[in-house]
Amino acid sequence: MNKYDSLIVKIADEYNIEKGKLEPINNWKMRVIYSLLGRMAIAALFDDIEGDMTSITHMKNRIVDVLESYRKIYPEINGFLPEKLGNLADEIYDIYLHTGVFYHIPNRIVPAKKTEDFINNIIFTRGYELNIQQNISGLGTYMRKDNTSYNASYKNIFHLDMTNLEDRWKFWTENVEWTELNVDGDIEYLRLKPPFTGGYWVNKSNGDGRISLLRIGYKENKLYYLYKEDLDANLFVCQLPTWIVKDYNYRSLANACLYYEGVLPPTTYRYDGDIVYVKFGYLPSPSNLYLWKLYSWPTSFYEFPRDFNRICTRYVFEGIVELMKKQGYEFIEEK
Repeated sequence: MNKYDSLIVKIADEYNIEKGKLEPINNWKMRVIYSLLGRMAIAALFDDIEGDMTSITHMKNRIVDVLESYRKIYPEINGFLPEKLGNLADEIYDIYLHTGVFYHIPNRIVPAKKTEDFINNIIFTRGYELNIQQNISGLGTYMRKDNTSYNASYKNIFHLDMTNLEDRWKFWTENVEWTELNVDGDIEYLRLKPPFTGGYWVNKSNGDGRISLLRIGYKENKLYYLYKEDLDANLFVCQLPTWIVKDYNYRSLANACLYYEGVLPPTTYRYDGDIVYVKFGYLPSPSNLYLWKLYSWPTSFYEFPRDFNRICTRYVFEGIVELMKKQGYEFIEEK
């Protein structure tokens, strides 16, 4: 046992980070340190650097410096860490950036305004002062309110698309103006048949007249279309606007399409005491995924991103699931 274990227990108690019943002790220590790194990153936003605002580099350096200190105190976690500690700092920064924890201006970041959301007796908090007692799941802060008379409602501060998946697909595929596709080059078609472990795109159309998605182009310059195919194998398309597909947002429609076709894989989960192991069968849209990433830990810290497998506090998991079910996502408990 490490002589500094009382320190890690104190941190865990402060943020209410419970160890799973079957979870190895060093995995739990790594989760506690990861959450602490998030708090130290937020603390860096309040540093007064010669009267200037905190830079992105300053925030990332703070994460690495704190991690360096804790890996010396707890050498048993070294095998859990990436070869470049900056990769972990990049991951924390990326999650905070995509969940509105700070405002991003050129080369500078400032804390978000204080706000909260109330879901299933959980208050999801953002922008609270550091001296206010809060629980942490992953990097996300929250407070429990078992008193149902608490006067609050869901505000959608994380800007989720709460449209039901079926309605979302119908909205985009009804009253479409089709044009025949004439293009040279490789075309990728959305995979409509499981398993999806081989990638979400294939080089062959579904060939049966159903509406789906295709994309054309290279790397970051891909154009996305709705498409259907007639009996003579002619493709008819309707280009999708950039805002609905850029930065992996195409998954919003991909999820909707697979749901409509009845082949969207469920998310599976397994309880281990007060924590939950979550496994995505298909990655959700970025806004949904980043909410999960904010309020969960990766199952491994060795390389990033680690999106398919997460660990979440039980109470937070059950609150987020309520939001996801309203969209139509299915969750199945592993036995």
